[in-house]
Amino acid sequence: MKRIFKWVVFAIVLQALPLSNVFAQKIENGKLISWADASGSITIPEDVTEIAENCFYTPGEPDPDGWGDTDPISNTAITSVDFKNVVKIGKNAFKGCTGIVSIMAPKVTEIAEEAFDACSSLEALALPAITKLEKRAFANCSAMTNVSLGKSLASTGANPFTNCTMLKNLQIEAGAEGFYTSENALIRKTDGVLVAVAGGIELLTLDGRCKKVGESAMFGCSRLTKVTLPEATVLGDKSLNGCSSLAELIVPKLEEVENNSFITMNGVGSLRVMDIHLSPNFKGFNGAFNDKESTTLYVASEEVKTRLSKELRKTKIIVGAPSVITNVTITYSFNSDGGKVESWTTGAVAVVSGQTLPTGSTITFKAIPFFDYYVASWTLNGTDISSSVENNMYEIASVTEDINLNVTFRKKDEGCYIFYRSLAPSQGTISCSRDGGINVPYGEKVPLNSNLKFTASPRRGYRVTDWSKEVGEGSQISYEVISGQNGKTTYECKAEDGLDIAVNFDRMTDHFIVKFSSFNTDNGTLTAALQDGSSFESGDALPKGSKIIFTAHPIGANKVEEWQLNSETVSGHRELTYVVESLSSDIEVNVLCSQSGEPDPDAPVIQKGHLISWNPEGAAILPGEVTHIDAKAFEGANKMTSLTLNKDLKYIGEQAFLYATALRQFEVPAENPHFTAEDGVLYNKEKTLLIAYPAGREGDTYQIIASALGIMPGAFATCPLLKNVTVAIDNTALKSVDGALYTQDGATLLFFPTRPIEGEEAAIKLPEGLQTIGRLALSYHPAVKGIKLPASLRKIEAQALAFNPVLASVGYEENVSPGLESVGDSAFYYGRSLLLFPHIPTLKSLGKGVFGICNLLEEIHIPDGCTIGKGAFEKCQSIKRVFAYDSKPADIEADAFSDIVFLDEATLHVKPDAVDAYSQADGWKIFKHIKGSIDTRIETIEHSNYRIYKVSDGWLVEGFAAGLNYTTCTVSGELLTRSKTQQGQFFVPTPHAGLAVLLHIEGHSVIKLMR
Repeated sequence: MKRIFKWVVFAIVLQALPLSNVFAQKIENGKLISWADASGSITIPEDVTEIAENCFYTPGEPDPDGWGDTDPISNTAITSVDFKNVVKIGKNAFKGCTGIVSIMAPKVTEIAEEAFDACSSLEALALPAITKLEKRAFANCSAMTNVSLGKSLASTGANPFTNCTMLKNLQIEAGAEGFYTSENALIRKTDGVLVAVAGGIELLTLDGRCKKVGESAMFGCSRLTKVTLPEATVLGDKSLNGCSSLAELIVPKLEEVENNSFITMNGVGSLRVMDIHLSPNFKGFNGAFNDKESTTLYVASEEVKTRLSKELRKTKIIVGAPSVITNVTITYSFNSDGGKVESWTTGAVAVVSGQTLPTGSTITFKAIPFFDYYVASWTLNGTDISSSVENNMYEIASVTEDINLNVTFRKKDEGCYIFYRSLAPSQGTISCSRDGGINVPYGEKVPLNSNLKFTASPRRGYRVTDWSKEVGEGSQISYEVISGQNGKTTYECKAEDGLDIAVNFDRMTDHFIVKFSSFNTDNGTLTAALQDGSSFESGDALPKGSKIIFTAHPIGANKVEEWQLNSETVSGHRELTYVVESLSSDIEVNVLCSQSGEPDPDAPVIQKGHLISWNPEGAAILPGEVTHIDAKAFEGANKMTSLTLNKDLKYIGEQAFLYATALRQFEVPAENPHFTAEDGVLYNKEKTLLIAYPAGREGDTYQIIASALGIMPGAFATCPLLKNVTVAIDNTALKSVDGALYTQDGATLLFFPTRPIEGEEAAIKLPEGLQTIGRLALSYHPAVKGIKLPASLRKIEAQALAFNPVLASVGYEENVSPGLESVGDSAFYYGRSLLLFPHIPTLKSLGKGVFGICNLLEEIHIPDGCTIGKGAFEKCQSIKRVFAYDSKPADIEADAFSDIVFLDEATLHVKPDAVDAYSQADGWKIFKHIKGSIDTRIETIEHSNYRIYKVSDGWLVEGFAAGLNYTTCTVSGELLTRSKTQQGQFFVPTPHAGLAVLLHIEGHSVIKLMR
């Protein structure tokens, strides 16, 4: 009866409590080990005094080679935590728990490293009993605004509040023995080390008690504009990383800058003044300082100036104390219903209204009207400046006084939006006007029922054909020809909402298009005229039989070097004029002017706005005429230290800066609409695509910004200093795994850094879940000797593994079933150490030039049904064995294998019934030895992934790891061979037909091989 009663009570308890509270908590000796499915507001049980490491966080599981096989998992369902009697919280315990808004920790005394890292919703923190805070304990808590620490705090690691960008109030209880707070900064009393600064403050001034800036102390303080530390002698490692608004750094007694991470001053792009003028023994910046023309450095002596001048080429260095530095206040306002105003200073650093900047700063304002609104007026310090504003942007090159700017947005009058277009823009244009001849820009609003006049303007040699009007709605929209308008140059109608008019043009009968240009307009220009002297523009169509005189106009000492007609050189013609006697077809004429004498091999080669090649030295400025930087244009420019783009550049090709190993930074004019530089790294204007990383940039780690959605293939190629790429915590498109860059889902590898690969095999193991190795993702790697592919991999894109000079093997680990389906163009190009390409039964296509210049490649396996691209085996001189598993020969060029040096010794292995077909097929019949030695019967030996292929003189064995000892012997025990397994496949010879051979591989059961 008692037993029944106990079960009833237990059932009642189960009904009263959530099942997760009963079954999901794992507690051992007062330590909470885990709590599966915890969610919402949770209360830690009263008998728990410690939270275990990784309690609510599951890290990725690393394999022996250091790759995370799984993504880390955090509990994001918890919204608040009451710690009750907990005194100790372990490492990573709540890492990434982004749902936590608040915690109650009245008795917590110790919090370990990264315990609450990336708890991005946590708003405030009170730790009244805290004694020990480890480094980064609350790093990246981006919503946290207030921190209150108890006076019992006795020790901390490096900044526990790293990158808490909204933190404005950091305080410790009065009477603390070990620490004190001043100006929302935490300082250790014993040695005067600045431990942490609230990430949301703008100014920091500390007294003489602060002697050193600790590691990461101001990491992520992006709003700081001025720091004054009169007695500090050391800047700790990573201490100013991300201080993007810092304009004044006053550390007069600074002696040393620690920069072991290479990122101590990373992102400090707005610095205008730095003062070290009381430090005669300053040791140097250790590569941390960003050398910029906009920065002035005040030093103690001429000796210090001379020494630093060797390192800092752009910074203005002055001996003595800085003069009084004044600040101005930047205030701007606008009516938010009609638009918004953005403002920034040097380095594209955002400026918020009410912020102060040093006198002399450059500031830019941009007005962005919302739909159906326009900018009505700009007012600066009470004066209307609307007439001087262009494209809704206004720049003050040097601010000398407080700024009060107001932008007024006004709603457009009621009316209709008018659209129009030329269906052949190269042949003619269209414009629109309304009553009184008022111009109507495309997409402009006009009053309803306005009288509109559309005017078509055909180019010379063209005529107007049909006019059309958009009709229909949604997916049924189309253009309907307007009856009676063919050939007319104007069309008139009443305005109606959404009106969209189009006009088309056509070339006149017996007219031909004439194009002309100078390849280099800096050296000379080109004009053209008819026989009567009348000029025309490039692209005009002229009557058949016209006589055309082209005239070159060299500038300065330049002269005509070459004429071209339709891209062909006009041999021997270097006169100032070139004449077409009778026009009979479309033509294009170009002229090249250059200086007399030997050409400069390092001069930029520019054709029609395309930079073909250039090898500049030092700080390079892109010529103004360049609109396109072609692929590999700066290849080998290893003396170029910086590159400033022009305002008109619109395109950059892949690998444009290959081997430009001294290049430290890019600079981009603000008015360039296509590109921008973020801390010296080149992005598109929207900051969604990383275009190029400067190969000489100091530091072994780079963090991709939050807005980036991807990278241009090869953006990080040949960057010898870069060992790790990380991703901003707010980035939702990309992720970093052990320094390599992937798409967020882990399906595509975008870049693997060129760091040393440990171990004798120097092999990289790519993680399971990877489906695609992206274009140029693992190329130009000087150290990788082997690559282990995952079962999930389906595609290797073009040049993905190219230019890896010591890559000897590519294959799969033991027990891995291949799933690879395609290998792209030139994927292994210049793999000069690659020895074997294994049999991958799932493979369906090999791209063009896939093994180009793999001149040590000895053995290739081509699966059944696999297509082969042109030039797949170009300059593969050492091929000895080719295995083709398809009964029908794949289509290849006749000379596909013609580069094999010892063709008399090379053997093509095929199925027995396919020998005749291959002997007669183009490209294949070049082999003098074609053997029907492939037996498609595959024995399954213990595991389905072990495969044994019978060939004419032995067996091919695949599916085992490399480096295992193996022996072969007869059934009677006679030893035949002793060796080690090889990556991918290895060959076991047969002693003679009919003899059974026993294969014993280290760690596996004996395999019996029968002939």
